[in-house]
Amino acid sequence: SEKGPDLDDNVLDHIVLASPSMKEALDTFEKLAGVRPVMMGPLEGLGVQTARVGMDKGRYIEIIAPDDKNPGPLAKDFKSLPAGRLIPYQYAIRATEISRLIEGYVYDVLGWDPDHICMVQTLPDGTPRQWDLLTMYGHNIGGAAPIYVRYPDSSEHPTATLEPTITLKKFTVQADRDHRVHKLITDVGGIDIEYAQTPALVLSFDTPKGGLALSANYPAGLVFPGYNNADSKKSKTKKKSSRKSQ
Repeated sequence: SEKGPDLDDNVLDHIVLASPSMKEALDTFEKLAGVRPVMMGPLEGLGVQTARVGMDKGRYIEIIAPDDKNPGPLAKDFKSLPAGRLIPYQYAIRATEISRLIEGYVYDVLGWDPDHICMVQTLPDGTPRQWDLLTMYGHNIGGAAPIYVRYPDSSEHPTATLEPTITLKKFTVQADRDHRVHKLITDVGGIDIEYAQTPALVLSFDTPKGGLALSANYPAGLVFPGYNNADSKKSKTKKKSSRKSQ
């Protein structure tokens, strides 16, 4: 098989920007950055579609917006977002060994509920793609807590086919000094930490149009079917779940 890029582990993989309209998101990003995001298609069974922008160091931006042609449970969360904006929503850490995290640290040490999901997407050329996500609930800081992502092979990583068109200057996660999220992200490459009472994501890029800064307080984060933001370890009886997105 074709060799993909050399990818480090335990580093920032991608940043999710959310919008209520994919067309608006593409136009807004192009206007701000001078780069047109590449459409990727729907995430099966979830009611959303994605577009991507390649960054340096094997990282990328994932833009997510509702997909009216393929309704699903996540669409309503995105349709309620403010129009005309690209909102930092979530971030993902690349991890080769997701199962260790599920079985151990997230549940037993942090006391949060892990949710293991197999994501499915068909690219515009008809190529199927699958990857694993580990989301977690019960931390009460939304998208300021990470998700973990594992790809079957580096040749299937989005940056294998995305040109790096912008450079990430700085990515900062803000959370309360005593929050357990710091135990997860302190040693993760590409993430800066600031202590603040308000959870937030703060991003800055170098683009063909110059510097670009985006930020969001209380980022909502991805919440998949079967969970809600109020879920916590106390309200769940299962230690883990593993399911497909469709």
